[in-house]
Amino acid sequence: MSLDQTHPKFRIFTTGGKPFRWWNAILSWLSDDRIRAVLKLDRHPDWPFEAILHGSPLSFLPVLKSAAKRNLDHLTASTSKRDRLPAEVFVPFQTTRQRLRRNILDGGKFWQVERLTTDPLHFGSARTEPLLPAKKTLRADPFPVKVDGVDWILFEEQVRGDRGRLRAACKNGSNWDVQPGEILEQPHHLSWPNVFEYNNRIFLLPESGESGEVALWICEEFPARWKKLRTLLTGRPFHDPCLMQFDGRWWLFVSGGGQHPGDHSSELCLFHAKDLFQGTFEPHKLNPLSVSVVGSRPAGQLFQHNGMLLRPAQDCRAGYGTAILLHRIERLTVDEFHETTIGRISPPKGAFGIHSLNRMPDGGWVVDVLR
Repeated sequence: MSLDQTHPKFRIFTTGGKPFRWWNAILSWLSDDRIRAVLKLDRHPDWPFEAILHGSPLSFLPVLKSAAKRNLDHLTASTSKRDRLPAEVFVPFQTTRQRLRRNILDGGKFWQVERLTTDPLHFGSARTEPLLPAKKTLRADPFPVKVDGVDWILFEEQVRGDRGRLRAACKNGSNWDVQPGEILEQPHHLSWPNVFEYNNRIFLLPESGESGEVALWICEEFPARWKKLRTLLTGRPFHDPCLMQFDGRWWLFVSGGGQHPGDHSSELCLFHAKDLFQGTFEPHKLNPLSVSVVGSRPAGQLFQHNGMLLRPAQDCRAGYGTAILLHRIERLTVDEFHETTIGRISPPKGAFGIHSLNRMPDGGWVVDVLR
């Protein structure tokens, strides 16, 4: 199988050692939503890899091709870099019956914004309570912010079959009032409204993977008037960008996708710059920091907690958005990066997934849960 003229010919096998066939797509979709494959390339060791199959079985082969191309770049990299990026370890987190039930019932599941009532560093199932309930409507990626003394939550909303759009809700007493209309209208899908304050101004760093860029927006009138300030990254379908100022630099964590929009969640990249408003965000020398579906894709803004710098990340071993991992960053410089997993938040009982975590202005925590 040859992807294009820039890559050598290689073969893709199942983890059982058999070449992929069309029925592999159907069986994989019925039993799991991961792509598990092995690249075989002359004069190179076998390279097992995973990717997330999120959608219909018809997307299986395009996603597999895109993920194979990304992984081939790692396979043919220098020996030192290849050794630093170990192959995936296949760990089943659900039984076949649970996976079948999840995929067959997929049409009736929606992400919902909820408040976390357990400690974020607690290992095990989360306990939550509804915050922005909506019937037959996806509401996900909640990012809280306080503006002029008022608490707000920005989030993604999507009705099945439509594109994702960004909306806002403000706190009114003990209730949250969802405001009419979109807060940022674009012709493509938008999600992940990563909102933050810097120098007394409000900024927005949304996910716009379909546009192939990561753009920074500045607020002119909250919550629905924004001006595009600059493009930070371009050239790939980047997902879930997280921006943080640390040790005199700006650090941008993002999950890099492949050529197919369904190829995501399994590559973590880091970029840095001295100035947020000018200059280039340079790639970290160790990029990609991870090529695993376990803990690569961001699951919320980085935050300080009990003297630790923590990075929430998605654990996709049993499918997209299965759980949240908490990584403690031990070392972060332009030459080094090291983090340790110190927590894992599982979905509440009866839920199918949980995949973002952010701190509320009142010190609590907001998450999204697949119900």
